[in-house]
Amino acid sequence: MAEGRRERMKLKIRERGIAGLAPHEILEFLLYPYVPRKDTSPIARELLKHFGSLENVLFADEQALLSVKGMPKLAAITFPTYHDILSYAQEMALLDNKTLITPTEAGEYVSLKIGKCVSERMLIVFLNGRGRVLATKVIYLGNSLETTLNVREITTQALNVKAEAVIIGHNHPHGGTNASVADKNSTKELVKILKPLSIKLIDHIIASGDEYSSMRGMIDSYYKD
Repeated sequence: MAEGRRERMKLKIRERGIAGLAPHEILEFLLYPYVPRKDTSPIARELLKHFGSLENVLFADEQALLSVKGMPKLAAITFPTYHDILSYAQEMALLDNKTLITPTEAGEYVSLKIGKCVSERMLIVFLNGRGRVLATKVIYLGNSLETTLNVREITTQALNVKAEAVIIGHNHPHGGTNASVADKNSTKELVKILKPLSIKLIDHIIASGDEYSSMRGMIDSYYKD
């Protein structure tokens, strides 16, 4: 019975594409490699019931996914990587001649990379003097409520790639894009440390979902101090 359903699902995808599937059917299909010869529909429906939407399932972390009955461990490890893989592929496609100069460009880039992550992460973008991206690194920070800048790591990596400028960003998984006192203080400290090294902090972006805020104006005032 499960094999027959799988064949029908594959035929449906060939004829209509993924867009022709309901959310539970997409999850059911994604689970096929991890649950051989069994009906994956019950797990898919339980995932949607638990997380509320397909998007929430695909942005959930491993431990949260494993809390759902029947969820295969390998699938729980793999699902959270889909966003990173897609984001990486998009980044690679855009990287040639990609420049991040304006707050809008920086904000959209950070949002694409980490805005929808359900765990707190920090993004560090290393640039040359013309704003072209040299390298990007995402640091996983877990579920902390406050993001603390690792100034030493940022400085060391900036020097290693011979960056002349840096953009940093972090996400607020629980919503809101306002900068905290800790965000402002750590940003100012980073400006002071990078300035003697002739590395400019261009912006600090705070992202949540598709929204973001820029600390560019505040940073510019720090350089005038």
